[in-house]
Amino acid sequence: MRIDVVSPVHVGTGEKNMPFLYDEWKGNYYRYLITDLLLKMPDGLNTYSLYDDLKSFDQSKDTKKKMIDLFRKNVHYKEIKSVYALKKEGNIGNNYVFEQVKALDKPIIPGSTIKGAIENVVIYSFLTDYYDECIKDNLPKKELQSKTGIKKYSNEVTYLSMIFDVDKTECEEFLHDVFSCLLCSDITFNNMSIFEGIRLNKTRPQPICAFECIASNQSSRGNFIQFDSNNRRLDKYEGMSYMEDFISRFQKENIIQACNKFSKDCLKSDFNEKLNSIYEKDTYDYDIHNTVTDTLWYHESETSCYLRVGKNTNWNIKGLGLLFKKMDKDFFKKNFKNLFSPTEEELEDAKMELFPCSRTIYINENEEAFFPGVIKLSFDD
Repeated sequence: MRIDVVSPVHVGTGEKNMPFLYDEWKGNYYRYLITDLLLKMPDGLNTYSLYDDLKSFDQSKDTKKKMIDLFRKNVHYKEIKSVYALKKEGNIGNNYVFEQVKALDKPIIPGSTIKGAIENVVIYSFLTDYYDECIKDNLPKKELQSKTGIKKYSNEVTYLSMIFDVDKTECEEFLHDVFSCLLCSDITFNNMSIFEGIRLNKTRPQPICAFECIASNQSSRGNFIQFDSNNRRLDKYEGMSYMEDFISRFQKENIIQACNKFSKDCLKSDFNEKLNSIYEKDTYDYDIHNTVTDTLWYHESETSCYLRVGKNTNWNIKGLGLLFKKMDKDFFKKNFKNLFSPTEEELEDAKMELFPCSRTIYINENEEAFFPGVIKLSFDD
């Protein structure tokens, strides 16, 4: 199969790098190790005290500016060997830079990321198909308020148990058996870029840091996604129709269908009329952004599909909220605060309508907007 990077993808390590670890030169950013930079400091500077200052780098704007100026002024970056290079798309400036996961300094999408995205899509598709038959009449009629109830109905296993007609433990054992048969390997790419992240809201766009990203317009080939349907641990579920149906959802043609449907449902929530008014208030160029979303919306294929992965997409964590907003608005509104809301604040109905949505974009130095995290899976290539 082949996997194409359609728009910039960031799967983070959790590390937030200081901006002076990067140096711009001839259209690229070069990443350096802090130990190498400190060794190149002039002899008169106390590098031990610099280590102490670095510990407070995240706590004080004055310290941050002082440290950036100190490194920029005293270190001759081009005399040091960089660790890796990234194409300059957006500006780092004084922003922190979120680091991309790599293997041997090559950017990767971990197999666990692909596996989690596919599992999420399959569960969403399965719950949607059996909602009216197995779930709707088993939901609590009153608003959930107890911690036990909130925890129970925040878990997809609760709803899957309703369909399978088994208890929580049996459902979890079944899911473990099925998910262990889905084998996804790491996907390695060559090129990375730097983009600036922007969070859109009703007032004005808010910069949120820079991101190392897997650059778009590159592909990788291999047997990245396989499902071992002949695994003996699945034999015990023969004759259990709902469970057999769930297992069949991991066949290639069903993954493709579920992914394409999920993309359309997410786009419907992301670009409703009220949310569009937020996008219309900023001045970015959305041509590239809209080309990608149109591609997802109009894609029909029996051999390929699209997934969104990584940070600044939130599609993988919005399944239940999207499901109930689509299938049962009364349950969604009644339990929005305790089950689905991203904040503990009381939200008016208008704000509930904006959930779940992705309002983070990447921009380049020409202020062109990018829709983050889209990859294409082609199973016949």
